[in-house]
Amino acid sequence: MKENFITLLRQLKPEEWDKKVNDKWTVREIVAHMVAWERDDPEIIKKSWETKEKPWFVNNNSEDDNKFNKKALEYYRSFSPKQLIDEWEFHQKKVKETITEIGEDNLKHYPECFGWLFDDSKDSHYNHHYNQIKKIVDDRIPETKNSNFVFLITLPNWQVQMLESELKNNNIDFRIVVHGSNLPWNYGGGPPVPGPVSADIMVSKDKINESKKILDSLNLSEIQILDKRKIPHWFKWAITTILILAAIGFGGGLYMIIKGIFL
Repeated sequence: MKENFITLLRQLKPEEWDKKVNDKWTVREIVAHMVAWERDDPEIIKKSWETKEKPWFVNNNSEDDNKFNKKALEYYRSFSPKQLIDEWEFHQKKVKETITEIGEDNLKHYPECFGWLFDDSKDSHYNHHYNQIKKIVDDRIPETKNSNFVFLITLPNWQVQMLESELKNNNIDFRIVVHGSNLPWNYGGGPPVPGPVSADIMVSKDKINESKKILDSLNLSEIQILDKRKIPHWFKWAITTILILAAIGFGGGLYMIIKGIFL
């Protein structure tokens, strides 16, 4: 779920980071809240493992939570969306390293101390905030409203056909919405139009978990794709060809100039 959360955040438009997700917080503030809670986890895990005592936040009162959250929001107030995501990924990595060092099975032997660390239930802390932010993404995609489709991923158009093929092979119904266009032929399963555009992929609700497994098997993730803006191979070859032809033309022109001067 943590990786899914980061993936979801990379789908947000800049202005959506300042949208309210409840009466209290914006997206930016929720992410700051999440980052702050994870920031101290490595030390908390190590201390609890040594003492076999519950972390301070387990069964504590809401006043302590509020104080912690207030400090977190103040600390991360000036962070950009990218900085918040980078910060969260950094702390996630540290948490994973700590779990690996101690051993996941060892930690799970003490659910009263570490149950919170492996909680992926419907009402867990992560899922609660994940679903709040996911609603913003879902609401901006027409095909997901009042339908049996849910948002899966946003991909550059040159990656869509790979996923489309696998979804068809597994009999998963899907929809494609090309960014920047509401033309009718951009809906209903056809490939996106040519050009440097991206597309939102929706799949039937009952196939969302199966679809995520396909994404993992194809190594398709907007974390890499949208952030690094991969260049398609055909474009690289086109640029290379143009540069070679330009070099040949320049060389030929230079030869004629030299020949005209000295011969």
